[in-house]
Amino acid sequence: MRNLIHNIKIYFSFSRKEQFQLLMAAFVFGFILTFRQWGDKEFSFKTGFTNFISAIIIIFISMYLYVSAQKLTAIYLGYTVKYEVWINGLLIGLLIAFMSYGWIPVLFTGTLLLIHSERLRLGKHRYGLNIRDQAVVSIAGPCLNLLIILIFVPILISNPELIIVKSIIKFNFIFAFFSLLPIPTIKGTKLGNGGTPGFNILFYAKGLFVFSVLVFIVYFLLMQISIQSKLLIPWIFAFIISGLLTYVFFKALNLIE
Repeated sequence: MRNLIHNIKIYFSFSRKEQFQLLMAAFVFGFILTFRQWGDKEFSFKTGFTNFISAIIIIFISMYLYVSAQKLTAIYLGYTVKYEVWINGLLIGLLIAFMSYGWIPVLFTGTLLLIHSERLRLGKHRYGLNIRDQAVVSIAGPCLNLLIILIFVPILISNPELIIVKSIIKFNFIFAFFSLLPIPTIKGTKLGNGGTPGFNILFYAKGLFVFSVLVFIVYFLLMQISIQSKLLIPWIFAFIISGLLTYVFFKALNLIE
């Protein structure tokens, strides 16, 4: 454990490039999600700008935690992770937002570059870049999205008027959905050079991909039922499903025998 904490202190960091790319993605995603929120019947710069800035903050923090979960998982498995924004994905999302007048939010996630670390991988089983680990690191992000939703849904049920909580839940659902879409980039067609997390999971662990998609669908339905009915019973079932997903994730990390 002390060795793991030491490695986290050394290898868990966001470069200036990563921070800039996360901010850029948050800026674009915030614009897409607030495209129709610049006033109700008439244009209101104050309302729209407030919604836009709030969205950027929510998205940046959520994405930071999302990548952090992947970085921590990678460190445990003996790798380092670099986040790269997918510029073409951002442009496609903006184009679709304008064409659909904001009705269709498309948030293509960035790509992950899993880097083998000789020091971290020393003594690990199957020394070198393990393709299975690529899938495990990738699924850590969407799992974090679902955890955030699990935390904030009861808050929304107790106080449905909290717009900021609605925004947090909405973004994390959308981002988890697009994270699981198996979309390769040009680099993603080569082993270890990244694609969407969903592409990595499908390409390197098909069984885990199918399981993750099924969990997300059931999770989404239960959470929507819980929010609409304002009852915690569906949330409790979603909590149980989260426990199952956590078990599978820990099993993949060999934390459970």
